[in-house]
Amino acid sequence: MIHIQNSRKFLPILILSFLLLLAGKIGVLALSVQEDRLQVREEMRDNRCEILNNRIDARIQLFEQNKEFHKNIYEALVGKVRNLIDWLNKKDLVAEKLQLDLIILNDMITKTWEDYSSFISLIMDTKNYTCGESQGQFRDKLLNALEQLKVYKTDLQDIRVFYKNTVKEDMKDLRDQYNKLKQE
Repeated sequence: MIHIQNSRKFLPILILSFLLLLAGKIGVLALSVQEDRLQVREEMRDNRCEILNNRIDARIQLFEQNKEFHKNIYEALVGKVRNLIDWLNKKDLVAEKLQLDLIILNDMITKTWEDYSSFISLIMDTKNYTCGESQGQFRDKLLNALEQLKVYKTDLQDIRVFYKNTVKEDMKDLRDQYNKLKQE
């Protein structure tokens, strides 16, 4: 009997000790879970930043390829117009309008490449900021780059429209003029 009474006295102490020990482990586990969550968030942010930087690099590479494509097209256009001007001059035909068109076309192409360079430098500036810690500066630079991209795309469209509506029409007029002279 004494043995049972003594164990009844120690049983609450034993249970209390066990509960305190268990509570301490739960607190440690809670801190561990919180640290794990923070670590997972940090890893996700790092992965997001890495993915974003990879996308930016891929876009820059794509724009460089597109630049070469457009550069080749514009060189061919300018060459075609120059060759036509030279040919017309040999035939003693006046090609002043076409010469002015060529000057305007060259100016438009130069402006396009300047706007392109500005876009690339703005997009490269985004790499100067630490992702997730730049307090909006990264986003601002990226938005500026996107605005400059719109300007560049507008320049490309302007060249297309100018060539189609002005240069080609002047070339057609000179061709018609040459055909009239040839018939006479």
